[in-house]
Amino acid sequence: MKRLNVMYICNDLGIGGATLSLIDTLEQMRGYVNCIVVIRQQYDIIYHLEKLNIQYYIVPFECDYGLKENNSLEKMELNFIEDYDSAKHLVEIIHNEKIDLIHINSSVSNVGAIAGLIAGIPYIWHIRELIHDHFNCCYYNEDLKRELFNKAARIISISDCVKKKVLETYKIESIRMYNGLDIDKYENVIDDKNTYNRNFLTAGIISEEKGQWDAIRAVEFLIKKGYTDIKLYIIGNANEVFKWSVEKYVKRHDLNNNIYFISFKEDLMLFRKKVSYSITGSKMEALGRSTIEAMLAGNIVIGADTGGTKELIGLEEKRGYLYEQGNYENLALVLEKVINESDAIKKRIQKSAQIYAIKEFDSVKYCKELYQVYLDAVANYQYNTEMSYTKQLTSRYEFLDKKKKSKWINNSNLLQTSKVQLAYYWIMKWLKLKQKGISLSDYLQKENIHSIAIYGMAQIGCLVFDELENTTVKIEYVMDRNDQNAMKIIKMINPEGELPKVDAIIVTVLSQEKQLIDWLKGKCSYKICGLTEIIKQLEEEDYII
Repeated sequence: MKRLNVMYICNDLGIGGATLSLIDTLEQMRGYVNCIVVIRQQYDIIYHLEKLNIQYYIVPFECDYGLKENNSLEKMELNFIEDYDSAKHLVEIIHNEKIDLIHINSSVSNVGAIAGLIAGIPYIWHIRELIHDHFNCCYYNEDLKRELFNKAARIISISDCVKKKVLETYKIESIRMYNGLDIDKYENVIDDKNTYNRNFLTAGIISEEKGQWDAIRAVEFLIKKGYTDIKLYIIGNANEVFKWSVEKYVKRHDLNNNIYFISFKEDLMLFRKKVSYSITGSKMEALGRSTIEAMLAGNIVIGADTGGTKELIGLEEKRGYLYEQGNYENLALVLEKVINESDAIKKRIQKSAQIYAIKEFDSVKYCKELYQVYLDAVANYQYNTEMSYTKQLTSRYEFLDKKKKSKWINNSNLLQTSKVQLAYYWIMKWLKLKQKGISLSDYLQKENIHSIAIYGMAQIGCLVFDELENTTVKIEYVMDRNDQNAMKIIKMINPEGELPKVDAIIVTVLSQEKQLIDWLKGKCSYKICGLTEIIKQLEEEDYII
């Protein structure tokens, strides 16, 4: 039998659960197929691919999802053009490498599916996320996504809850296949010598969706009850604005001796050996690799009662403990119960969870089953059935590409690039002032401004907050239309409502600074300052103190 050439489409830009699962898959699948990987840009996965001696190509392409409120017809159309352009590059690779099958490692981009249709080869779509329920996002073009899902040779759902969602939303039957992990890498021996401390770990992207607030507030709750030796380690890459708010909360509530933030680690085994428990607080996890790793390592798992986390832990405390997601007091009660359980019960739950994880998530077994899916997909693929739809995609691309060249001026990616360049320009000016010993408070003092509000709590707003926090200038409240996490740190006001009195409002949204200043001046009589205006004033010699 001919050895298949399989192209894997990797969507992630970082090393997260989906990418780690792909790496585990590639390591095993090398024994069955020739693996060729496509990545979006140069990043950390290259180290793993080169270590495994797996060929890869870098083809820039975009994901096709975002917050529902930010979606638009223009964004949808531009995304399709970009996908089709990238797909044409993939088709060249498909022909050169004689690719038999495409494996798309995530649901959040269409480029692999479009390339498969143009090249006339089958594609398998691996759905690893609950994009609507977990992230409150949507695909830019739900109709296109539905069509491309339906054209897939096979759909693989990462869990039963994802399989159910795919059926409900798209009326498509999918194959449920749990992730495969290298059992030897993550398994830790559980025996009678095991002892239990009060150390907890939560691993994953530090973001609102992953539920770190639940864990932080629960630990704070228990400290107040007298569990002063409890420790929580929060490990992972971060949404920087969200991380700012949780770190600020921890510092302000004197939790630094109990809660620790640690940057992302690919291998958590050293940490897992130092903790007894693992918390998964995700809003709606599709499966939860960190939960599986914890089970294999012998950490007792406490998880949210939603999605894949509930599916993994199960009911009746057979493999761990569930709490009501979003309810930190309930989580605190569960943590207290777990701490005070007898060693015999803890060992029973540890062993039950580990046995389950070994049985269900072995990468060797998983890849044998995946290889059979590949063979079936290739054997049953009929190209002629998709030709008419492929022509529709091409016609649509040609129409929209012509429309873009003749009418559209602002490409969303160029707009995003300009925002980054604008921020860089002003932050560099700000940094140079800091190096001269000049601060924002110098301007505010000279202008006799003692109380302020901040409009815009993205990264620049957080930096302004940090600089002024311990000065004589009092920050009375902040405003932001999108991110609400700062409300746990300071009073947050809806900018559409009445604005409490302050000496000045500082606008930190650089790309819309003038519009927002004009809008705020129409709402109140307070002094309105743009951050760029303050920086320009500070550059004048008479502000040097």
